[in-house]
Amino acid sequence: MYNRTASTADALRASFPSAYNIVLIPSLDLTSFTSGPPLFIVGTVPAQHTSLTPSATTLLLSRDCLARPLGGVLIDMAYLPRRTPLVRLAEGKEGWSTQTGIMVLLAQGYQQFEIWNGLEAPEEQMRSAVLGAYDAENPE
Repeated sequence: MYNRTASTADALRASFPSAYNIVLIPSLDLTSFTSGPPLFIVGTVPAQHTSLTPSATTLLLSRDCLARPLGGVLIDMAYLPRRTPLVRLAEGKEGWSTQTGIMVLLAQGYQQFEIWNGLEAPEEQMRSAVLGAYDAENPE
């Protein structure tokens, strides 16, 4: 696990059972990955704080994170823009599948609908309504 603030990363790791064997890494450089490049990446940094080029105000997204030969899964929890720098970094990389933050929110909405209403979520209708409004407000 990587976090821009080491103490935050350590506190987060401590909140999980030790059986999860979470290893903290000091940077996103390939040399920091003790078991090789990651199979699963979850981005939780707002898109405006990430970049594909070095900057004093943003987190550099290294292509090293996607160096796993067989690919992996990348989910970015940020939902503005839909295709964040992290998602764009993984798009088109052989073997990598991506999921955008808006789709994560939709999946959460389906589950909440079912819990609250005791009915199967009308996923297609929900997806159409949400993405229609999202795309109208956030053209790429």
